[in-house]
Amino acid sequence: MRTEFTMTRRQFIIATVICGIIVAAAVCYGLLLGNAERREDPAPDKITGQAQQTENITAGSEGTEDAGASLGQQEGEQQARDASGGIIVSTPKYALPLEGEVIRDFSQDTLVYYETLDQYMVHEGVDIAAEVGTQVKAATDGVVSKILPEDEMGVTVWVAYPDEVTVAYGNLDSALSVEEGDALSQGEVIGVIGQTSLYEKNDPSHLHLEVMQGEVLVDPSGYFPF
Repeated sequence: MRTEFTMTRRQFIIATVICGIIVAAAVCYGLLLGNAERREDPAPDKITGQAQQTENITAGSEGTEDAGASLGQQEGEQQARDASGGIIVSTPKYALPLEGEVIRDFSQDTLVYYETLDQYMVHEGVDIAAEVGTQVKAATDGVVSKILPEDEMGVTVWVAYPDEVTVAYGNLDSALSVEEGDALSQGEVIGVIGQTSLYEKNDPSHLHLEVMQGEVLVDPSGYFPF
């Protein structure tokens, strides 16, 4: 009896172990199968979130590019605007006709005091201080379009340049080095500083410089490196 009991107990133990192994194997297989399915089929909300994130990144990149292009365009247009009323113009840089300090700026919006006249007026050019007799040179290649003695600007030489730009060199001495119709090269002497402007006779001697774009007087600082 003792032998039969011992064998039955051993069989029970062996059977229990075998069953445990089978159950453990089944559980492991189920876990492995579940993980594989989750890897192959992500949750719908996770897919939606990833897609939304991708769309946001793409939209942000496009928005940045559009903003950059718009800013660049605005800056380009702003640099091309003159000070006379928002006309878009080309703004080439010319060589200075002479070296000197700017003593009166271009001013169409604010009245400037003229000591000689004892009154306020607009100033549609730039005055560059220079001693009487200082040479005034052509800013770039051009053609002398007209020469006029004027009360306001004194003896003035107008030189036409490309892109419908005309530059007036005023307050010159009457002894000029050019005539109407002359073709000038950059740096060629036009004349010398005088004191012929009746409006600015009490001011220090200077060159009065004006620029016209087409038929509009514009700020010379957009064309010359003052």
